[in-house]
Amino acid sequence: MILVSPAEPAFLRGPFTTHSLPEVVYGADFLCCLPSGKLAGIQRKEFPGDLLSSLDDGRLQLDLLKMQSLDYRILLLEGRGQWTSEGSLLCDYKGRFTRKRLQGLILS
Repeated sequence: MILVSPAEPAFLRGPFTTHSLPEVVYGADFLCCLPSGKLAGIQRKEFPGDLLSSLDDGRLQLDLLKMQSLDYRILLLEGRGQWTSEGSLLCDYKGRFTRKRLQGLILS
């Protein structure tokens, strides 16, 4: 069974059941109950826009904390950033997001 947050675009909800449970309780956009009975959650972020804004306002941290109760947790980053030769993200006008920070986020 797969539950999808109602906040997801219609084309991603597709044939799945739409329910607020994944996001409200587990901090996930998609919640999958596996045949083993274990739960897997996927949090989807568009990079760089949605990822940067969710880091700034604390949403990502809250979602990742909620996801700790899941057996399997996936952070899916969609998109591609453009970087300066110094490793800073071009669209980050505050100049705080670097390739090194992205690598740290992925490794964590």
